[in-house]
Amino acid sequence: MASAIKRARRNSQNSPPKIAHQPLSMLDAAAKVVAAHIPFQYVEDNTSRIPEPVENRIVYWSFPRNEADIRLYSSFSKTEHGRIPFIEGQTILERGGVRDALQIGFHLSGTVQDEERTYSVSITFDRCKITSVNCPCSNRDIFWCSHIVALALFRMRTPEDVQSRSPISETLLQMDREQLQKFAQYLISHHHTQVLPTAQKLADDILEMSSVINQVRGAPDPTAGASVDSNNAWHLDEDELREQVKTNLCYAEKSYQCKHHQQKLNCIFNKVREMLQSRDGNGSRMLSLITEQFLLDPRLSLYKSQPMPDKLRRLWDELACLWVFVVLNPTAISQDRDEWATNFEEWNSIDGCPPEDPQLPTNTQNVPANVRAIFARALDATKLMWDNEALQETLRSDTGSSEYLEEELTIASARVNALRCHGYKTEARRLAVAVVRGVKRQIWRRVEQHKQFVAGRSTSCECGYSSMAPYNVDTACMGNPLNPIGCLFDTLIEVCLADGGDRANSDVDVVNDDKSYKHTELPSGSENDSYLTLAVQIAIFGLGQQRMKYSGYKETVARQQEKDLIQLLRKVPLDDRVIAALRDQVSLMFDGGAGSALEALIHPDSAPIHYFAKFLFQSLLPHDNDLAFKVGIRALRLPPTETEAGDDPMNYVEQRQCELATALLVAANSEQLEDVLRAVRSHMHSPSQIFSLAQHAKTESNSASDLKKAALELGLIVLKKTKNKSHWRRSEMVRWVIKTSAPDAGDGELLNVGKQWEGWLTAVEACSVLSPVLMSCSENGERLAIRVAMQCAADDPAHCALSALTMCEKDNTTFSQAFDLVVSAANRLPASQLFAIARYLDSRNQSRRAYDIALLALKALRIAYNEDAHPAISDIHWTCSLAMSLGKGELAHVVPILVENVHCASVLSEILRRCTIGGHAPHPAHVTTRGRAHERAPLRQLLDAAICAYVNTTHSRLAHISPRHYADFVDFLQTAQHTFAMAPDGPLQFAALIDNMRLVYKGKKKLMALIKDRFNM
Repeated sequence: MASAIKRARRNSQNSPPKIAHQPLSMLDAAAKVVAAHIPFQYVEDNTSRIPEPVENRIVYWSFPRNEADIRLYSSFSKTEHGRIPFIEGQTILERGGVRDALQIGFHLSGTVQDEERTYSVSITFDRCKITSVNCPCSNRDIFWCSHIVALALFRMRTPEDVQSRSPISETLLQMDREQLQKFAQYLISHHHTQVLPTAQKLADDILEMSSVINQVRGAPDPTAGASVDSNNAWHLDEDELREQVKTNLCYAEKSYQCKHHQQKLNCIFNKVREMLQSRDGNGSRMLSLITEQFLLDPRLSLYKSQPMPDKLRRLWDELACLWVFVVLNPTAISQDRDEWATNFEEWNSIDGCPPEDPQLPTNTQNVPANVRAIFARALDATKLMWDNEALQETLRSDTGSSEYLEEELTIASARVNALRCHGYKTEARRLAVAVVRGVKRQIWRRVEQHKQFVAGRSTSCECGYSSMAPYNVDTACMGNPLNPIGCLFDTLIEVCLADGGDRANSDVDVVNDDKSYKHTELPSGSENDSYLTLAVQIAIFGLGQQRMKYSGYKETVARQQEKDLIQLLRKVPLDDRVIAALRDQVSLMFDGGAGSALEALIHPDSAPIHYFAKFLFQSLLPHDNDLAFKVGIRALRLPPTETEAGDDPMNYVEQRQCELATALLVAANSEQLEDVLRAVRSHMHSPSQIFSLAQHAKTESNSASDLKKAALELGLIVLKKTKNKSHWRRSEMVRWVIKTSAPDAGDGELLNVGKQWEGWLTAVEACSVLSPVLMSCSENGERLAIRVAMQCAADDPAHCALSALTMCEKDNTTFSQAFDLVVSAANRLPASQLFAIARYLDSRNQSRRAYDIALLALKALRIAYNEDAHPAISDIHWTCSLAMSLGKGELAHVVPILVENVHCASVLSEILRRCTIGGHAPHPAHVTTRGRAHERAPLRQLLDAAICAYVNTTHSRLAHISPRHYADFVDFLQTAQHTFAMAPDGPLQFAALIDNMRLVYKGKKKLMALIKDRFNM
């Protein structure tokens, strides 16, 4: 009964006051402070006797009190809401899955049942931190499982349901010798299979007077709290963290599942940020473990000779940036700074540690000396202090220093980011305001200096390019991994969230969040400024700076930062105050402030700002049309560069330039349109992009004649640029300009194109595409089409003669002129083209002219003895039929040409056969005579040529014949015999040929035997 009363009293002491808003007693107030800051061992060592109620209250208040701490160690910030261990632990708790909770001193245990099975869970805590956890489940991860969460939340929410006991050492002190012996024996009896060997070993050590265990006073107690010199930190599974980082880093650059592993590592980095923001010492500890694992990556040596993949480099940059923010903790002590500096020096000296500049050449011979490693920036940050008077004045209050000009923009913004990262948001906001004001002051100074410089020059400069390197207020604001402009913008803009949300703590990606903003007035300073206008101004400043064009990874980072910043700017409401801020900032950019990208003269290697200029143009257009077009036209410039086909960076730039030009064209009135076209002619160099621009203009034109004419002019620019170059879209461009754009712009524009076609089209394109379109235009168009066709035939008769004849067939005069052109240029035309023209003329009942052209084709033709499948054979047969249809004299002209140019026996014999039978002509209507006898001229000459060709071919084939070709050769001789038989003395000539073969080739006995069997000779 007494023990039950004592347990009830202890449980009542384990409960908080139950009356709402009841103030804490002096005991609880003191115990609460002691429990949070002083190790229990220190209390024991410095107190002769601790009353049991005091001890119980200290133990009670030593358990963590904030559920946010439990969430921090049991979830990733961007994990699916229903799957994170914290939510699952809450579900288990609400379902009543926690039972038998027992707190013995600083040790909490209980059974937790989920949907599958029950687990025995234990937790050790000290000074409001959970220092160790144990759960036998298989859900092993960096952070705590749902069972640990359920038990911890049970203790925090319902402490009265937890049985409480003093540390086990206190209980043992109350036992006498007999009780202690019984306690030990019962403990061994209950768990003999687990603890019996250990119990025996301990007993042996205790009985051994010289053992180590007898040299130490007292005995360990896992329930008595931490010692004085123990590290008071939340439990973090370091081994699991190393394994997770190692695994995800290994697959972060693989093509398969790389996105999942990158997200995992990004989640770990985000967890570090969360810990830093809650000022948890495990943040830097966790970052050290990650860094060590990164440096153990075996691929680092490989990246000394080849570029590191962008995905992996992005992770390294994130790691290095986090170290900068850790080091710039304003409350960091000098001892920690020195330790971090030593670590950075050690890490930087490791062989394979990546360089700070990702653009360094991988060839070791070209790498400059004293290359800064990736942690060099963090090492520099260890030397930055917070004791500057102007800086302290700025951080103390909103009415402190209105400007901060003491440091470069990158360093000052890194301080802002570090303040935000460590949870000092108010100080970060104050410093951001001062930094932006300092930047504005610098801009004004440089504008004044620029005006004085321009005023002192004898002549004013036109817009163009300068050989001077672009000036930056700070080195590479855009593209810097620390992202100084984005940091300042985010710091200022989050004050303006209409719903009072906090983007820094949001689980949603910054770029994709759907937030609305409103003006929040500054506590002091200009009446025209607000946090929103300052954010807009610093963003415009950063985006509008001149910067050198990078390549590879660094350019990708710069573009992504620009894209993210512009997407956020698009969410800002464009009210009068914001538009006024935009106007002021843009005006400063035109005046040459701080190396602006809108200066009259910029370096040809400066990165273009087309994407940013499009945003400015669209934002200013409804409010200040002239300024909007001034920005757009000035920003359209792009110097010509020598690039290889498929150059992705250049394709990106030209695509953005085309998008800006499209926006300008669509919004321009008739006066502005000429300025836009002039800028396009000067600064757009990609035919594909200009063609896309022309198509956009045509699509948007509707009934606007100015845009239709502009689309045609752009199309003609494309044709001029690609006329003498090979371009894969050339034919598409020609068809679109001539068949779509020009007719849509009006007959007058089409006729102008026809009059000046030489500047844009080749002869083939003009003849095949332009002339047909002109023919269907008007009477003037028909005359122009004929003239164009004649010009094309004169320039390129090989490809345009037939088309010219087709165009002129209705006009005898021009048709005759076109024919004369063909005849005069026959020596430049291939035989196949001449035969095609001849067939065309014959189809138009111009047989005499067709015959003349066919003769020219025959003269240009050569057929060797072995070309029995020549593609012109059918044309030769057609020519002979045409000659036969015209008369004996025409055939007599054809035969000598055939004999001279055709040396293939089978071809000659087939021509002879056709001419002899006379009935295979393709124009039987023209046949006026019977087939010619082969004994008379002119066929006799053809017969002799055929026989001679057979003799020559026979000897040629025999010179290199192999046994497997004997049968084919004998068949060839049989065909030759038929041709020999047509001559009066043909059989004798054939017999003489056979005899000559037997004499010359007598070694080929098998062949001679086959010939003898076939011909009986």
